[in-house]
Amino acid sequence: MCSGQGPGCLAKKAKRVVGGDIDENNLNLALKHSNGRKNIEIRWLDAHNLQFKDNNFDVVILYEAIYYLSEPEKFVAETYRVLRNNGIMIICTANKDWAGFNPSPYSHKYFSTPELFKILSQHGFTNIAVFGDSPAKTDTVKDKCISAII
Repeated sequence: MCSGQGPGCLAKKAKRVVGGDIDENNLNLALKHSNGRKNIEIRWLDAHNLQFKDNNFDVVILYEAIYYLSEPEKFVAETYRVLRNNGIMIICTANKDWAGFNPSPYSHKYFSTPELFKILSQHGFTNIAVFGDSPAKTDTVKDKCISAII
């Protein structure tokens, strides 16, 4: 959740926002930013085991965190379970093939677009779209080789 500003932004339009993190410091920041708004619930969450009923959410957002998960496939399966029919999952993640990419020493794995497509489709997602803002330029043979290796 980082600074915890996301739930407050979402709560301006959503009837209900549930924000969570596994890190207590991040939770405290989020609680501070939620300012006691009645449509925001901040709670401790393990993304591998979402403690919600099936078909409970219209949208699930994982912002800059999939690479910190030890078992991202469990998160994808759990998200599919808690989403309502026609629900949307949004994953924001780093482009590991971008020339300016700087991996976190705490990360487990950064995914390529084909790898994310595979995980999502294996767990029931069918309408998958990818958007980006840090494109990888593979103009040279060296760039193409490095992108294939990473």
